[in-house]
Amino acid sequence: LVVATSSGQIFTMESDAVPYHPLNVWNTGDVRSRMNAHAQGYSSSQGIFVHDISRQYRDVLGMVVPITFEIFDVRPAPSSPSSSGNNTKTRSYDVEIRDGTSPKRVLFSKKYTQPGVYTEKMYVRYGPGYYALTVRLTTANGIVYDDVFHIGHNIKHMEGLSWMLFLPLVLAAFPLLCFQKKVSWDDEDDDGKNMNGGGGRGVGILGVRDGE
Repeated sequence: LVVATSSGQIFTMESDAVPYHPLNVWNTGDVRSRMNAHAQGYSSSQGIFVHDISRQYRDVLGMVVPITFEIFDVRPAPSSPSSSGNNTKTRSYDVEIRDGTSPKRVLFSKKYTQPGVYTEKMYVRYGPGYYALTVRLTTANGIVYDDVFHIGHNIKHMEGLSWMLFLPLVLAAFPLLCFQKKVSWDDEDDDGKNMNGGGGRGVGILGVRDGE
């Protein structure tokens, strides 16, 4: 559903006829990507988007954050001449994951040669906090596509530290609580007889047996 306002703004909304998909989203301005004006959702032949398993907001606890994204490209692969004179098909996709949109805050960078679904782990070096991550794709022709999603990183890290301190104590106390020695009255009677010499005649304070 496309809604136009009197001020010239255009909004796209989800409907039952056209379900939501990241490739149908215009991130900023009048175009989907910030760098090119001829790629509009699925009318474009290529793009990049983050899968739902990573797109849903979550608090990631740990050193690294797993991200699952898909490089979308339905164009026929380009051909380039090889050293042997034959044409070989090549592809090139430069993918970056940034904190925001600044090129100075790149968290992950890698070049791919095939479209498809990829899961990568990236290290967030800026500490705990809330992040708006931008997955950015640059093709061999310099066309840029991006997708944005939000996560929390170690927001509840104190809960993890509490478990790290509490769990070893529980594991150490479990054997002590479960494997205690059971003491009976018969054992105490036997111990008393052994202390009295086994014969029933006790030893006095001065070390002299009773009756001597």
